[in-house]
Amino acid sequence: MKSLLFIIIWFSYSALASAQEVRVYFPIRTVHFDQSPEIAYVDNEGGDIGAVGSYRINHKARGFHEFSLGALRNSYGNLSVVALSGYGYRLGQFETSFNLGIASGYSILFSLPIQKLERITPDFMEELGLIPMGNLTMSFNLGKVSPLLVVSPAFINAGFVWRLR
Repeated sequence: MKSLLFIIIWFSYSALASAQEVRVYFPIRTVHFDQSPEIAYVDNEGGDIGAVGSYRINHKARGFHEFSLGALRNSYGNLSVVALSGYGYRLGQFETSFNLGIASGYSILFSLPIQKLERITPDFMEELGLIPMGNLTMSFNLGKVSPLLVVSPAFINAGFVWRLR
């Protein structure tokens, strides 16, 4: 476990040293597309407590590569650690990115009878409570603090981004 922690710290330090932009996302509200009563979402559907740090490496005039790591309360009220990577584009003050990654804290999802996720994920993901993630982000740059919308196949999450560098 110590070696894993060392690797994460070393990777984070190395990445931040080369980052041209560092940001922290704070989620505020999540709304799910599937409102089935069988799904036991937490009282407000989660996605309201936590933070996800990101660093960006700019490419050419408008493109960027983004890496994100953070922790937040998920839809079922559990702590989720998320790790994402993706590419984005700036057009004036508007920014959008597409990210793929993984999230922990979803063991309950594999026990729900209406979910078919175990058919498409490897066994180790079910055992560890991990799910694959994909999302599209949209933001309007207002300076140090900007609104951000996260759209995934399962939910829409709104929050704000604080630009540190």
